[in-house]
Amino acid sequence: MLENSLYTFNVNIPDSIPFGRIFRINITVLNLKDSTIFLKIVLEEHSGFQAGDEYGDGDEVKDVTLNPRGKISLGFKAKVYGVPRNSEVVIIKVYDDKGKLLQRIERKIYLISQVASIIAVLVG
Repeated sequence: MLENSLYTFNVNIPDSIPFGRIFRINITVLNLKDSTIFLKIVLEEHSGFQAGDEYGDGDEVKDVTLNPRGKISLGFKAKVYGVPRNSEVVIIKVYDDKGKLLQRIERKIYLISQVASIIAVLVG
């Protein structure tokens, strides 16, 4: 759990991700203030890392309004693609309503390569 004077932020990402398959990143945010806060939560898309359902459409962005002492859970979809590798970094950024970067979270994930096998039966 990550804490800021405005909120607590819990990021839940599986430790191991199948390469080339969509997976989910779940986030819970709790407002610590006695007033409403407005946040923009961004899952950063970068080379080899797809944020959201569509390839190449840029970062996935969620605008969040939290009532005083309120709590919200939200999720992002992502996929690791491209050159096979052992790990990747998930980057999440949190901005306030004026666009000021409040927090940058980097989480290393490990990738599971999946091997497809083809069995051919030759009849002759």
